[in-house]
Order: sequence, then C-alpha cells, then structure tokens
Amino acid sequence: RITEPSSGRVSIRGRVASLLEVGTGFHPELTGRENIYLNGAILGMSRREVVRKFDEIVAFAEVEKFLDTPVKRYSSGMYVRLAFAVAAHLETDILMVDEVLAVGDASFQKKCLGKMGEVANEGRTVLFISHNMRAIQSMCGRSILLVNGRLVRTGTTDEVVNEYLGGLIDETSTPLTQRTDRTGDGRFRFVDLVFDSRSKDVIKCGEKIEIQMGFEAEGSPSNVNVSIAFSDITGTRALHLDNYVAGSPFKRLPETGRIVCTLDKFPLLPGRYTLNLYCTVDGKLADWIKDAAMILVADGDYFRSGCFPLSGYGYTVVDQRWGLGKDA
Repeated sequence: RITEPSSGRVSIRGRVASLLEVGTGFHPELTGRENIYLNGAILGMSRREVVRKFDEIVAFAEVEKFLDTPVKRYSSGMYVRLAFAVAAHLETDILMVDEVLAVGDASFQKKCLGKMGEVANEGRTVLFISHNMRAIQSMCGRSILLVNGRLVRTGTTDEVVNEYLGGLIDETSTPLTQRTDRTGDGRFRFVDLVFDSRSKDVIKCGEKIEIQMGFEAEGSPSNVNVSIAFSDITGTRALHLDNYVAGSPFKRLPETGRIVCTLDKFPLLPGRYTLNLYCTVDGKLADWIKDAAMILVADGDYFRSGCFPLSGYGYTVVDQRWGLGKDA
C-alpha cells in the first residue's frame, strides 16, 4: 500500500507492517519516541497497544540515549534499528521486510533474523525479500523466484535457491582464455580448469578429486605460488588451497603445462561454490580470476560410516578420531 500496482491484484487478510527502505513511515522532524507512536498509528495500532510494547521496542532497537532526538539526526543504522523494532514488535499479522537489513551491523542483522523467526513461529506471515541465500535458507520454508518482475519458480526454499544459483552458472562458463576481467602482469596465465579430467560438474563430499589447471607462462618462471579459493554464494570463504602453504613450492615451471591439486577426500559440505584462481611469481601478482568456475557439491559418505546427509553443518568436514580418555 505504498504505491498503486501497475496491474494485477493482491489480497491481504490482516494488518500489514512493512520495512521497505530506511526512513519509510518516519517523520524526520519528530523524535524517535514520537515516531514510534506515529508509526504504530500508521500500522493501525491503538495508543494502548503501542504503550504496551514501547519498552520492548526501545530495548530491541538499542537507541535509548537518542530516543528524544529528531530522527533526521540518526544514522542509517539507527533508523533501521528503530524502524525494524517497531514493525516487528507491534502485533501485525503480516511483516514485509525488504533488503533494508543490509544496512545494519552483523550482530543486529542476526538479531533481526532471530526476531523474524519468532514472528513466523507465532503463526504470523513474514515476507522476506533478499539476495542473501544463507539468510533465506535459515528462515524461509517456501520461496518465490522473480526475474524482471515475473514469477519463475515457487516451491520449497532449497528448490528455489538451487534454481536461482543455477542461473548464475552462465556467468562462470566463459572459457578462461576469454576472461577479460582478470588481474595481474600476465607472466603466468590460467587457461583452463577441470576436475578429474571432467568439465565442471557435480562433486561428492568425501570423494577423491584432482583439480587440474592448464597454464601458459613467460620464460619458465620461478617461485610460483598458486592458490584456489572456494567461496559460498554470499562470498564467504569456505576453503583455501595453496601450494606454498602445503609445502609444495614450484621453484620453476615450463612455459606451458598443467598444475594438479589432489584432494583424497573433498571436504566441502553440500552446496554451490565459486572458485577464485590466484597466482604470484616472485611475490608479484601474475594472474587472478574471480569466479573462475562454479561447482555443485553433493552429499557423500565422507567417513564411510553410512551417516549422511551432512547438509547444514557448516562448510567443511575433516577426518577425526574418537575414543575414551585413560581415566574413563
């Protein structure tokens, strides 16, 4: 109910609280205290309802010291804190939250996600719009994928997220020799990337793989350091492989060839990951390709114990031994 739709219709049953962008529904000249009552009135709340929730709102927003300061003097983060606190604590039936939470700090974002989970568990509807796949997967049971305003997929969150991430594969499908967005002086260049002589494909957690990187180099370079970084779709580093750190330095390379990194048991847990390729020669950056490839990791029996799937337990799994201490 912020703007009139260009077409179509929406049926709403219940009171709606929306947090669409920083400052929506707040009057800049009014104080934080006054805006809580104003926003509550806009959302259809009585003054008595707002008074009953007032202390909870202020405590959640953590802006007690500035409660009687005009909100025009608030930072964007303070705005979001107070706006979300009002929207989440006043007892509306439907809570609509756009990407606006990206403004807050990490601890407050975690706090907000926890609060939205509480709201959903109370049987109220939460409509959460975001590009943060991890946040969506942690909170939403069902999701909708929109592309250019059109519905592409609706279903369980895992199904929709896989559809969304699958569309990103095209961005990493350009041959490495044609990538123009690389950085470095060019004394070493990655020309292809394959797994076990396969093209980019599904890898099972726990299986043995070889990561093969074709290269071209100028004048048989020495002191070559090659790194492979795996990141999840949010950009969070999940695994870093490095020949120098592993104690396998390349003192000199031919002008063309293949570098092979072997993992006896692939340690990443199920999900989609992007790979960054990085190389230095004599300590200077020679080639760096971000998002050189995207891989899908599937569930696998890493421990050969028959106990899987391992989805949802973090990023990596490692070999481990268990037993009783001597005093047991």
